[in-house]
Amino acid sequence: MTKIRDEKFAEHLQYVRSHPNMFEDGSALSVDEGAPPEGGIWIVQAASRDEVLEFVLSDPMFYPEHRRFRILATGKRLSIPRTKQ
Repeated sequence: MTKIRDEKFAEHLQYVRSHPNMFEDGSALSVDEGAPPEGGIWIVQAASRDEVLEFVLSDPMFYPEHRRFRILATGKRLSIPRTKQ
């Protein structure tokens, strides 16, 4: 998957950035900072679960043989403003 990530990452970024009304934020996830990614998380805003499914499946970096995903709905969003130190 690392080779695919390296090859497709620019297309992936272009894809998610081309959907600013849907894609709110995302990040790779790993067991430790600097470790290879083991997954990721996207926060999206969509009218339906099917819309999210289509968004995920259309990502140029999505290869079903290498990726699994779940679509979960959020409850109340908790945002805590950070203060500058």
